[in-house]
Amino acid sequence: MNGLPRGLWCLSALCLLTLTVRAVSADEYVLDSSPMQPSGNKGEVPFEQPANSAVCGLYLENLRYFSRRNMALSCERPIAPPFQDRIRQIEWQDLKPEDYSELFRSIVARQYSWRSNPPKDEKAALIWYADAVVKGEYVFRRAKFALKGYPDFASPSTTSPTTQAFSYVQFGSNTADRFNPSPAWRCEPRRGGPLREIWFSLKLYLVSEDLKTLFRDVVIPENGGSGEALRLINEHPYVEGALRNGSIRLMRINTEYPGILEPVCFYHFKKSGSRE
Repeated sequence: MNGLPRGLWCLSALCLLTLTVRAVSADEYVLDSSPMQPSGNKGEVPFEQPANSAVCGLYLENLRYFSRRNMALSCERPIAPPFQDRIRQIEWQDLKPEDYSELFRSIVARQYSWRSNPPKDEKAALIWYADAVVKGEYVFRRAKFALKGYPDFASPSTTSPTTQAFSYVQFGSNTADRFNPSPAWRCEPRRGGPLREIWFSLKLYLVSEDLKTLFRDVVIPENGGSGEALRLINEHPYVEGALRNGSIRLMRINTEYPGILEPVCFYHFKKSGSRE
């Protein structure tokens, strides 16, 4: 047996088998070293850089903590205990539609394109969406962190460059919730990505600090994409989005224009047993 005593040969073969099984039995995330994104008629453009060079690697280790345990990450990517001093989930404050009726109406109208496709009975439609929020099928909530800047690119003035305070508000069917009371919107926990990209239904909006004025959707300007989960990583805010194939996109919030997201890290998901 290649000159090895039988006992050592068996031990070597067992170690090799163990390593092989480990290599294919756990899910994995791989950080893209040169990520690109579609950008209209420009074709593709590279990702931006995170606020801190350690961010992409840090969040990769957080994802791997769970994927290597073959945990279902389609609905939510938790924060692993070893990283909770550097990564935090941004908390939400639930809003009552009746307390912010103008903002609620503005967001619903924007999300469902009421300007070009108005409902037959607007009052009845608003009552339906408000009731869905009360039932927990939809969410209407404010992210509990402060933002400052300009609402859009036309805002800065050479004569009075005054920034404003903003909030993020999220509205839509809660397709990230595996306990959603409505089976139609309930997230299915599974290894890999969600059945549908969550941000399509669960959108972020840039609004005034007093929650009275809607300014815009929170999007990637190059291609209209977005995300649904909010993180503080090394004390900087990021937005995370889960794709249907299981891959994860991490985006920084533009410091001047907080309605703009800039992708900075991309994580390819590889399910155990899959071949490259």
